[in-house]
Amino acid sequence: MAFSFHINTAEKFVDIQAKGAADFDTLAGLTNRLIEQADYEPDYGIMVDFSAVRYVPSFGEIRHFGKLFQTVSSAFRGKVAFVVGDAAQLRAGQFASVIARTLKFKMNVFGERRLALNWIQDKQELIMDSLQTKIMDVIAPFQLASLATIQPDGMPWVRYVTAQADENMTIRFATPRHSRKVAHIEANPNVHLTCGCTDLATANAWVQIIGRATVTADSATKKAFWKDFLNAYFTGPNDEEYAVVEVIPTKIEYYTMSSLTPEVLHLQAEATAKK
Repeated sequence: MAFSFHINTAEKFVDIQAKGAADFDTLAGLTNRLIEQADYEPDYGIMVDFSAVRYVPSFGEIRHFGKLFQTVSSAFRGKVAFVVGDAAQLRAGQFASVIARTLKFKMNVFGERRLALNWIQDKQELIMDSLQTKIMDVIAPFQLASLATIQPDGMPWVRYVTAQADENMTIRFATPRHSRKVAHIEANPNVHLTCGCTDLATANAWVQIIGRATVTADSATKKAFWKDFLNAYFTGPNDEEYAVVEVIPTKIEYYTMSSLTPEVLHLQAEATAKK
C-alpha cells in the first residue's frame, strides 16, 4: 500500500494518507519510519485518512496491528484519528478504537477530515458549530417525526407528529388539548423525538432527540405555528382544543447513512437556562 505522511510542526499533528491497495502491515511499517523522523514528537496527534481507498481490515488484522502498536506506545502519546469513507470502514474503525482504548490509546474514527482534525486539536467549539448547523438542516423543515412519551405505567408510547424547529432548536408541533400525549407530558415532561428519515430511498441524515416538553395554549404561539392542514382538525388558531407542544432538547444525536456512530450535542445547560 502507498502511504504518504506529512508532519505539521506548526499544528502539531501528522497527516497520513492511504493510497492504492491497502494493508495494516504496511501501516505498521510506516509508524516505525515516522518515529525516526527528527521533527516528530510523541505528543503529536495523528490523522490516518483511509477515505480514498476501499480497504477494510479484518478483525484479525486489527488485533495484530494493536499488538504491534503497543510495542511502540511510548512514541504515540497524542490522539489518533482514523478518517473513513464508508460504513464497512467505519465498523472496522470502531473495532480498532475499542481495542485502542483497552490499550490506553486515545483513538477515534470520523467520516470527515475536518472533524478528525478538530478532535485531535481539541477545537470543540468548531466541532459543535458544525454539528449544530448539520442538526438544523435536519430539524428546521416541517416534517413527520416520531414522538415517544411515558405512560402512567412507565412504558413508552410512540406516535407520529408533524414538527418543526426554530432557530433556537426548540421543536414544536400541534396537538388536541385533551389528547393522550398531553396527559403523558403533563405527568412526565421527558420525551424522545426522531426526525429526518421517513423514506430509505432518500434518507441522508437523521437525529435522535431527548428533551423536555411543555404544552402551551398561548394565543401568540398558536397563531405563529398555525398551518393550513390543521383546518382538518381545528376550527382555527383560536380553537380552545388546539394547543402547541414545545420541546427543548437536552441531547441530540446526529446520524448519517454511512455512520453507525453519532455526533452528540449536549444542550442541558441551555435548556436549564431557558426555564
